[in-house]
Amino acid sequence: FREEAERYLIHFSVASDILYSVDTSTRLTNVSPNVERVLGYKPKDLVGRPFQELNILHPDDVDRAVADTMNIISGKKLPPSVYRFITRDGETRFGESRAVPLVRNGRLQEVIFSTAKKWRD
Repeated sequence: FREEAERYLIHFSVASDILYSVDTSTRLTNVSPNVERVLGYKPKDLVGRPFQELNILHPDDVDRAVADTMNIISGKKLPPSVYRFITRDGETRFGESRAVPLVRNGRLQEVIFSTAKKWRD
């Protein structure tokens, strides 16, 4: 089991996408290490906080992102969404996000996101 976990950790850390999860109150529970390489943020500075308070999304995209997340939490399936992300240096980058619910024992625990590295200025 340990080898498999290490392999997943390596995949998680070298993926070009940013992988992250939020709980049912939209608090960031995990984020891949490459968020620092792509957007300039350290994972430890993001985890544990509601994503709408992180200032990592463009202000005009926050409400839509929250609504999309709540729709997934309520059981709806959504197509990929494009959001504007704000880098630590203040640049705006575009990324396409996909999300799936993580259900354990019949209860939704988290929403897992993958934001594709389609970053463009």
